[in-house]
Amino acid sequence: MRPVPADPSRLRPQARIVAALALVVVGLALAACAPAAQAVLAPPTFRIVSEESGLARLDLPGFRDAGATFRVVIDVANPNAVPLQLAELDGHFFLGGVRVAAASFAGGIDLPPRGTARLVLDVRVSADELPGILAGVAEVVAGRPVVYRIDAAVGIDLFGVAQRFVSATIAQGTVQHDIGLRAPTVRLDPDATRVRSVSFDGITIDLALRVQNPNVVGVLLRAPDVRVRIGERDVALVQLVPERLAAGAETVLVQRLVINPVQLGAAIVTQLQGLASGGSASVDIAISGAWELEVPGLRSLRFDVAEIVRGRLE
Repeated sequence: MRPVPADPSRLRPQARIVAALALVVVGLALAACAPAAQAVLAPPTFRIVSEESGLARLDLPGFRDAGATFRVVIDVANPNAVPLQLAELDGHFFLGGVRVAAASFAGGIDLPPRGTARLVLDVRVSADELPGILAGVAEVVAGRPVVYRIDAAVGIDLFGVAQRFVSATIAQGTVQHDIGLRAPTVRLDPDATRVRSVSFDGITIDLALRVQNPNVVGVLLRAPDVRVRIGERDVALVQLVPERLAAGAETVLVQRLVINPVQLGAAIVTQLQGLASGGSASVDIAISGAWELEVPGLRSLRFDVAEIVRGRLE
């Protein structure tokens, strides 16, 4: 005698009842566990990675996009035996005891059980807030230590259950950054450098220098005594117009030269005539002199450079 197959239509309601009861049990269990989990969880701990933290950018008032950025690199540790997610930080950054900017984070960083993860905070200080911390900024620029800290409320997430710890000091350290001003890097801009005209009255050349500020601070850049050499002859002594150059920024400085053709000799004048008329020629040009860099009101430095840049007029 063959067994009679069960009727699926009769089993379906029973299966639905069992599934519904299971969901109710799971929901009650989660609801019961969540308060207990919140009660026993310890907040994450924070340790500043000093060698990777400090002043990342400073442009004083008068520069485009004035303000400062402090980079704070933090190792976040989970002291609990269960995995967590750092969901948010909501607080403030203090420099030399003065509250200067918001310090916040939102997005989620996974923290393994009793493990660590790295958090990088770029704290932006606006131009309006800079005057209140100029004393501290001056100390930083001078290479002297300045204490900073972050006070923040901490939000975590455990299996979808959020918990927030009240605001407290989560990290503190010392900014000690040797600014070490460096001379700008310079190269001849071939697209903007050109021989405009050649006549008995003078040879007019637009000399374009692409200048990049390698420093983390904006500087006022001067070149008071620049010697221009074409071929093998010194032909001009000029002073470049002072330029405000933001931290890490690049600009093109164009200096118009008017040179007496007698200074160059017939061979070079002929080559320059060819360039002015769109012909083909190649003439060596070199620039030497000194750079003066100033962090306005805070620090200045002079660089005597044997040769600022060398290139070719083509």
